[in-house]
Amino acid sequence: MLYFSKIKLFVIYLIISFLSLFALTNFFENNENFLLSKKINLGLDLQGGSYLLLEVDSSSVETRRLQSRVIPLKKKLKDHNLNYKDLILVGFSQGTMIALNLALTIKEEVRGVLGYSGGVILTKSGKIEINSKPKVCLVHGKEDEVVPKKMMEATEIVLKDSNIDVNTHLIENLGHSINQEGLEIGQNFLVNYLLKC
Repeated sequence: MLYFSKIKLFVIYLIISFLSLFALTNFFENNENFLLSKKINLGLDLQGGSYLLLEVDSSSVETRRLQSRVIPLKKKLKDHNLNYKDLILVGFSQGTMIALNLALTIKEEVRGVLGYSGGVILTKSGKIEINSKPKVCLVHGKEDEVVPKKMMEATEIVLKDSNIDVNTHLIENLGHSINQEGLEIGQNFLVNYLLKC
């Protein structure tokens, strides 16, 4: 059994008490008190990183990264005797962001993008380099707490300003997920544009 002197025990309890007090300050709101004014800084995922994505000016890096994704995609299309015009990209949340940015920035014409709970990633200037004009269908939950509906609304404006055919659907009482109504909207979009091949 371990034995600690009374002084060591006192120091250990003092440190534990101080750290506990410091941790408890996160549950109280007080900006005047030195201890209570310090808060734990949440990471991007917990603070709503999508707002920051709209502020980042990384268009050249993103374009190069997205273009690097085209090479494996090109190989898969060739393996299955397909062209880019036969391709509809589908994504959810960040998958929607990747699908949109890839379809809009590659030189080849993609047939369409079906996106759930996401939007286009803009540069700091609020623009995106558009090289292709696919048909776009965006479905978003009105109560989405992860990616706000404003992202879909902003994406719709950007795409319409670039003369891109975009349909948006805002679903009542839906958070960051896909429900039956969203699946039906997606199904109709896919049937309408894939059967036109």
